[in-house]
Amino acid sequence: MKFIIVGSGNIAGAYVKALKNVANAELVGIVSRSGKRPEGASDNIEVAPSLESIKTPFDAVIITTPNGLHHLGIVAAARLGKHVICEKPMANNAQEAQVHSP
Repeated sequence: MKFIIVGSGNIAGAYVKALKNVANAELVGIVSRSGKRPEGASDNIEVAPSLESIKTPFDAVIITTPNGLHHLGIVAAARLGKHVICEKPMANNAQEAQVHSP
């Protein structure tokens, strides 16, 4: 599976390291508004400011943003029909967790 990590902080670096130890898992992109790469991410991995602007094909998204921003990455991934890995909480409330048609 090809993964995108949303976020570039310390938790993102832990997932970069973990993916390197999983057979058939490949990190292909990072979503980072600052353009920063998480620790351990190679220079050839695409970095983009939003999930929708990632050009590299991918299967799943790992959300590593601060808790209050989880819902933004989850909803964006759901709209793209991608699998999502996210530690709790999914959102701050039920309204944020709703996926509405654009």
